[in-house]
Amino acid sequence: MKDLLHSISGNFLYSNGDIDKVLSVNLSLLIQHFKFDRAAVFLLDDKQINLTPQKIVTVYGEMEGEGENLFHVSRGSTFSVALNQGKPVICAGKPEYSICLPMTANKTKIGILRLDNIFSQRRIKSSDTKDLIAVAELFGFGINGIQTHQHLHHQVTKLTTLSHIGQAFASTLKLSEILESAIGSLVKDLGYDRAQLFLLDETTKVVSENISIDFRGTFRTVDMTGGVSPLIESLMYETKPSFLTRKFSTNLIGYVPIKYKSKRTGLLIVDNLFTRQPMTDYDLAFISILSDQLATVIENARLFERVEKLSITDSLTGLFNHQYFYERLDEEITRANRFTNPLSLIMLDIDLFKNFNDTFGHQSGDIVLTTVSKIIQKNIRSIDIAARYGGEEIVIILPETDLNGALRIAERILYNITTQEFKMTNDQLAHITVSMGVVSYPHDAIEKSDLVHKADVALYWVKHHGRNAAKAFRECKEL
Repeated sequence: MKDLLHSISGNFLYSNGDIDKVLSVNLSLLIQHFKFDRAAVFLLDDKQINLTPQKIVTVYGEMEGEGENLFHVSRGSTFSVALNQGKPVICAGKPEYSICLPMTANKTKIGILRLDNIFSQRRIKSSDTKDLIAVAELFGFGINGIQTHQHLHHQVTKLTTLSHIGQAFASTLKLSEILESAIGSLVKDLGYDRAQLFLLDETTKVVSENISIDFRGTFRTVDMTGGVSPLIESLMYETKPSFLTRKFSTNLIGYVPIKYKSKRTGLLIVDNLFTRQPMTDYDLAFISILSDQLATVIENARLFERVEKLSITDSLTGLFNHQYFYERLDEEITRANRFTNPLSLIMLDIDLFKNFNDTFGHQSGDIVLTTVSKIIQKNIRSIDIAARYGGEEIVIILPETDLNGALRIAERILYNITTQEFKMTNDQLAHITVSMGVVSYPHDAIEKSDLVHKADVALYWVKHHGRNAAKAFRECKEL
């Protein structure tokens, strides 16, 4: 017996935190020494409510656990009686063939060690009970030591991850990079199966985006403007973090509403639905700390985006400004050259705009400028860049668009502007026309300045040939 206890103790001591492996070895030792048919360990959950099978070993080898089946400690089973009374109990219904022994450590309940001879129906020897109590006590201390080690290791890992995430937050103010870094760490560094972040739109207050990553390392960003499930909607407005246990008897899904001060920002959900590894209150506390960091960083990133947008947009029209236009044109030319894609440019000018201002006043002129800008924005794609070039001139960058495609867009804009009725400050209605020049990279020019110059040349060719039209630079040259 002394050698058995020494072996069991040594196995726990040098287990390297692998609780399943050491239990498998030590339960096999019990079967060999006492000639049992089966040995099993059931562990208490963090809330000291349920006993769940952790490892089952038989004379025929290991068995799978019983999945979601568990024993409630207050429902009078042989397991709960042994645990609550703190002494061995012969299992009811199988007289003297099976015994449950409580495992404790420093008066803390750990779980139940169950030994039986169900297959052979050999009675448990009373002379073995004293030795079995010593074994159960050793199991209790050994398991508690591993759990404590695992908890400390997880805490250090989580604190280290929080530090890394904090450094990542400090390195950028781009919201997309911040969010990917945060939820990526939950899966890659902490080992959760999946992390999902649902963001509320600042203006509409509805879920606008879902960013997720799973154990395969797959990132997904989904536009959620079409709506989310009622469950997600309800969790978004919960007052505190919790586990979603409607369909599961263990904590496989944890959620944390994200809010900045009193303002709702989003919802963070973490789950272990694939590995079925239950999460603990410590996991939830950590995710809550991360969500508090996220709330502040998201707010700061959004503020930065608003300030940045103000610096690159024209205050009257809402279009990009002259400086940003040239920066983006540089980028788009580089991209077009790298991927051998077409790129086109439209230069637009409102016809006789000075006369219009002299007739109706500058306030009416501002109405025309803002309305024309809105019409342009409605008729271009999200990847296109419309900028106020100066005065009443507007320029549009059309990535991945050849000359024919650009002319179609120009004609559509022209039609929508010339058919629009503009209501002036004195309630009069007016119509306007515009002239447009169109160029294409690399056919018309390969240098940025040359491309803009030729679009301008085409524009003024239209101005001197009747206005109210869109022409390609190459057509103007031929004519």
